[in-house]
Amino acid sequence: MTTNKLSTAVVNGDHLGVQRALNNGEDPNTCMGPWQFPTSWGGKHKLVPVLLVAIDKNNIDIIKLLLQAKVNTEFQGDFDATPLTWATARGYTDIVITLLNHKADINARTTHKGLLAIHVAAANDHVQIMHHLHDRGSSICSLANNGSTPLHSAALFGRTSAVQWLVAQGADVKAVTITGESAADLADSKGHKEVSKWLRSCELNLAAMFDILTYKFNM
Repeated sequence: MTTNKLSTAVVNGDHLGVQRALNNGEDPNTCMGPWQFPTSWGGKHKLVPVLLVAIDKNNIDIIKLLLQAKVNTEFQGDFDATPLTWATARGYTDIVITLLNHKADINARTTHKGLLAIHVAAANDHVQIMHHLHDRGSSICSLANNGSTPLHSAALFGRTSAVQWLVAQGADVKAVTITGESAADLADSKGHKEVSKWLRSCELNLAAMFDILTYKFNM
């Protein structure tokens, strides 16, 4: 593993070691590697900023030290996501809030699929984080590269709470991807029958409401 004093201290959770390394002029944007991420996020990576490692280890004290040292919150090395998106994926609400308070880009996209943090929060059923992201301006209508919305992401993984929260915020249940799939279609494709059934009932209710409003308008 490629290391220096700063990266070693970050890996070991050594708060004082991190402070000493930064005081001695080590770069807070230092990269290290290899570092093992979950297979769904590409597995082992060779060029990983220490901020991402600190997030992976859920060490908010070290994260705050790096932020005080003006670490680049958008630098992701060869990883697929920014620090904000990775904290979102891990479900670390306090870290997400801390990064947002330091002006992390809420609209940064993953490298390969073009997902925003709110897509990732939806896919992992992190409703509280979705709430914070939405409050800071992240749109529930945000589109990934394939035209999917956060509702599609939640439905794809059968995340009932996220699906219901998004619909309650006004997410379009009839929105489709560039290949024409609705959120209910994606839920069906993965066997999430209850989620699909609930979404289709929302679609029918919207259609009924539209018919009623159209009828009243034409009277």
